[in-house]
Amino acid sequence: YSMTIAELNGKLISMGLATGEAHNLVLRIIADVTDGSTYDNAVSETIKMKVTPYAAEIVYPPIYLLGDATAPGWDNANALPLHAFNETQFAIVANLAGEGKFLKFIQTLGAWAPQWGTDGTGTGESGPLVFRPTEDEPDPAAIPAPAAAGDYRIFADIEALTYTITKASETLYLLGDGTPAGWDNTAALPMTKVAPGLFEITVNLSGGSTFFKFIETLGQWAPQYGTDESGTGDAGNLVLRPTENEPDPPAIPVPAVAGSYKITVDLAKMKYTAVLAN
Repeated sequence: YSMTIAELNGKLISMGLATGEAHNLVLRIIADVTDGSTYDNAVSETIKMKVTPYAAEIVYPPIYLLGDATAPGWDNANALPLHAFNETQFAIVANLAGEGKFLKFIQTLGAWAPQWGTDGTGTGESGPLVFRPTEDEPDPAAIPAPAAAGDYRIFADIEALTYTITKASETLYLLGDGTPAGWDNTAALPMTKVAPGLFEITVNLSGGSTFFKFIETLGQWAPQYGTDESGTGDAGNLVLRPTENEPDPPAIPVPAVAGSYKITVDLAKMKYTAVLAN
């Protein structure tokens, strides 16, 4: 078995070790044949090393969401930061007030330009972005909120000059053969909603070749979240199955070692993590 530096770094971050700081680790290997074997486990000598995890994700500057459809209103000093996937694409899950309310994006807290609104074709679901580079330019029209109040995932591409607003899950449940619930979607485990689009649960996972997924509604298989081929037991991308007419995404593998794990789901970033609980 071999491990790349990137894989080791991911393991260190999943342990909760701060990046940019040196940490003293003590490592050993425990080998067993099977859980039911009568053979004793083989345990290696310990190895000591000092490691400094690095930040594996490039952090790009955000843009900000505001408007009377949002919690900060039109207060441009307290607008909500969007997660930046790169220099031009951003997303946030936010609670929007509903019909008759509006929103916009700004680049800098406390300033009204640069700013992005829309034109007469923009709707509460999608539309073009209209850029206001300086305060000498006229304001573009504000973007209408969807008719129904609730949590929405708002995605903005300031290069393609487009936006989308889609309903976000307001409840999530955990299930799978790696969890105490098994694959019984009527008994899936409720996750705690920490903020719009952000959910957590601490749960015992069985380890080994078992899996889990997330569902939005007890007793229903859609909306459902799995992962893609890059997903691991530590972290990965979320893949949404919006309706039962869509194919199932791959299930998420549990971490190799059984134990109590804190699982976090971020619907703005469309990412999950599983970190060994203290």
